[in-house]
Amino acid sequence: MINELRFSLAPELSDIGNLFRMIETFGEANKVPEPKVYVVNLMLDELVTNLVMHGNSNDGTLTADIRLQLGAGGITLTVADDGQPFDPTAAAAPDVDAALEDRQVGKLGLHFVKSLADHVSYRLENGRNLLTISVETDTKD
Repeated sequence: MINELRFSLAPELSDIGNLFRMIETFGEANKVPEPKVYVVNLMLDELVTNLVMHGNSNDGTLTADIRLQLGAGGITLTVADDGQPFDPTAAAAPDVDAALEDRQVGKLGLHFVKSLADHVSYRLENGRNLLTISVETDTKD
């Protein structure tokens, strides 16, 4: 059993498939329920895509350090990046009840991540964005 997985990358959309496979292998090795592995993969897909699309760093390079930890009752996903400071926990929720033609473009992905997570926190540490997401795994699906 491996209770922690760490990797660093210069985020590119082509990396997402490899990330999925690593998370699935981690989940299988730790007997994490498949629906919870799927949720983590969905969230990571959204977060890495946002980094690629919007994470511009000050020096033109972008790196992300991703850590997955399995603890009592849950998985903690931590994404640290050196892109522009951005607190997704402070982003206003989209109006999902508005008619499609009246909705603002964007923000649905972060709303999706926050709705799937059991806990989300953000802090800026040493000039890096640090997003921590917890997903309980001891519930029945």
